[in-house]
Amino acid sequence: MRPIHCRGWFPLPDRQNEVGSSSEDAGTIDAHAHTVGQGAENGLASELDERGLDGNRYELNSALAVAFDTPNAAELWANGEPVFERCKPHDTIRAT
Repeated sequence: MRPIHCRGWFPLPDRQNEVGSSSEDAGTIDAHAHTVGQGAENGLASELDERGLDGNRYELNSALAVAFDTPNAAELWANGEPVFERCKPHDTIRAT
């Protein structure tokens, strides 16, 4: 499973061509997949915010570390607690 954001940037190769896929296609961005991924991500964040939950995007590694290190993280988050407030916001991460 990949986060919505990652799915929009680089979709998985076609399973039929996976073995013989060329390296020149690696890194090609599918504009349609990117647009759909951004729409899904923005819609999800808006709905979470509307329901009083944290809809912010965080850098994956820092958010996972907090989620694994915080007892009952999911329950706390569902109750509106700022579980991820110390995490690095996603918008500060730049693709290389």
